[in-house]
Amino acid sequence: MRRVASDRWTNYFQTMGQRHMSRFLGHVLCLARRSAYGQYEKRSSVTERLISHHCNLCKDSSHLFRGKILSTSFLLKQDGLDIRELPIIVRHTKGTTIPSVCKTNNSMSEQENEFKTKLQQCSTVKEVLKLLEVPADSVTANSAASALLCLCQLEDHASQMSHDFGCHGIQSSSRGRLDSFLQAAVLHELCENVVKDVSSLTNDTITKLVKCCLKSNSIPEHYKSALYCETETRIGDSAFSINNLCNLISMLHHQGRTLGPSDSDKCGDLLHIALVHLGNRHEDIDDSNIANVYSVLAFTANGHKYLYCEMERQLKRCWWKLKSDDFVTILTSMMKARHMSVPVLNLLGKWAFVNIQNIPEGHLAACITAYIAFDFMSHEFMTSLERYITAKNTNITPNLIALAMEYCNSQRHLSTRIFDTASIHFLHHSDKYNNQELFMTITPFGKLNYTPPSHMTFFPKVEDELLERYTTMKIGHLMEVLTSFVFVKKFPLNITSRIFTFHFLSTLPGEDCKDMRRIGYCLKLLQTSIKLETSYSPRLYYRQHLMFNRPWSGIKQDHFVADIARVLTKLIGPQFHTNRFLEKTPYTMDIAIYTDKYGKTKDVEYSSPDIDFCHKLALVVILPEHCCSNTGHLLGEMATKLRHLKIKDYKTIPIYYQHFHGTSREKTLESFLTKRLGHM
Repeated sequence: MRRVASDRWTNYFQTMGQRHMSRFLGHVLCLARRSAYGQYEKRSSVTERLISHHCNLCKDSSHLFRGKILSTSFLLKQDGLDIRELPIIVRHTKGTTIPSVCKTNNSMSEQENEFKTKLQQCSTVKEVLKLLEVPADSVTANSAASALLCLCQLEDHASQMSHDFGCHGIQSSSRGRLDSFLQAAVLHELCENVVKDVSSLTNDTITKLVKCCLKSNSIPEHYKSALYCETETRIGDSAFSINNLCNLISMLHHQGRTLGPSDSDKCGDLLHIALVHLGNRHEDIDDSNIANVYSVLAFTANGHKYLYCEMERQLKRCWWKLKSDDFVTILTSMMKARHMSVPVLNLLGKWAFVNIQNIPEGHLAACITAYIAFDFMSHEFMTSLERYITAKNTNITPNLIALAMEYCNSQRHLSTRIFDTASIHFLHHSDKYNNQELFMTITPFGKLNYTPPSHMTFFPKVEDELLERYTTMKIGHLMEVLTSFVFVKKFPLNITSRIFTFHFLSTLPGEDCKDMRRIGYCLKLLQTSIKLETSYSPRLYYRQHLMFNRPWSGIKQDHFVADIARVLTKLIGPQFHTNRFLEKTPYTMDIAIYTDKYGKTKDVEYSSPDIDFCHKLALVVILPEHCCSNTGHLLGEMATKLRHLKIKDYKTIPIYYQHFHGTSREKTLESFLTKRLGHM
């Protein structure tokens, strides 16, 4: 009799669709054991006992299509030979059940929160299904949403495992099996309960469900459409707070990059709608949410760049109320979006000036990085940085010291307070500096032409560190540090004797290396400085590799030199040289003039200079970028060039570009050169 009933249900299974199958599956399980394909299997030594079953479908077959998977509760026990053949669907777990009382508000009850906590402890789909015991047909949308989110999360995790390790995911491993049918049925019931009372869900839950719908292929399209419609309605009705709207935009942006064409189009539409309404609600943006708005503006396309203008207006109204986290978020978001706003950077500099004592060290380091990236000088921010570093003295990390020195270097701003503190900090904590931090900290001393008060111990300490690290440091960084030494008349002869050796120079990269020209220039400059200013005469090997690149003067300097040349032609004639190389050095003279003992100018070939010349004049153009921005004194490289020209018996005439900038440049130049050349 049991076999006859089994065959009858087998034929019935073969004619029914999967949609109807999920509704009476619990009743069928009570009659016969079947595999995923609906065939009866004979198992030897299998003992099974029905522990508990209160399914109303068994009593009346007319209710076959009225039952709900979530409203059926039973527990099956088997011998463990094939534990996936009859999965355990429901189980009492310490009295935890899905609450059946419908809620009309947007908050979760205590039972719903408890059930959500239980779901978060599940690590497999089977554990989630075991928790789904429903005593009635009515299920709250919050509980159904929590279960649905947990299932989608586990499905996504299994897909990721399948992609990373070649394992079979949830769908692929159970395709065609009985438990995959059960999972689909449970999933549909959960979706139906969510959509039925979707208005009672919180905004955060809606956002998570939208993410679940975009990532999962198991949720039917009509359920997705209903959820998308609810999301658009809430956006249009301003039911989302500004922070909720920002979270939704961030989620849509990250998910949109991994979706197919259909889901990607819907995601793009929702993202566009959310951004438009975010701009329309700019009056609701204040100090509590403006940082979140800036964080999502990095995701905006060119059509929504106008939002930055709105944010600037709102920031002017509340900048003094910002917290340290907001300060960092705004700066880092602007840096990611590559959007530079001078008013915003000035406002944030004022905020730092007022609240520097409340900024953690990590936040301050992130802010310095942003200002370096924007290449922006904020005097308020620089003053705040000086106060902070001076107060902390040696109780800060090398990373912050290195970033502060790099910021001064990038802005050509000589802050003696920061430089002196950096020298003291390095003397105490030199072993804690990595190679990159050492390079960023030491190089600005030479480039900005500053010698700290502790130079008698500071530079020998730096040289000792370089001796220990010169084989591990990048060659470009090592050359920059050594070059910065000679800018301030410090000559590291101990390490130089190791640099100018056949072994070290043979390890230099070839000409195809992008940094080789700069490395060659630094080597040539270092060799020239040591030869001219010390008794040591280093030698360069492998000259074919040292195709050093002389720094290009730039269009502005070239035009200025051309103006000077026209004036000189009127005064002394054409017998002078422009852009002339200084022999056996890496320097270029903008204009060189040679005169004999009678004061007449001569045209001299570079290869055979006349030794009888009485005067050798070098006109050197000095641009604003050749000087410190705050003190006006020459940077290390230009000061070294003038120093070496004097050693080569050249009389130098510095011509400052800013003194001759205007419409009457040529007249002013003629007056200046007539006066200076008359004294020669």
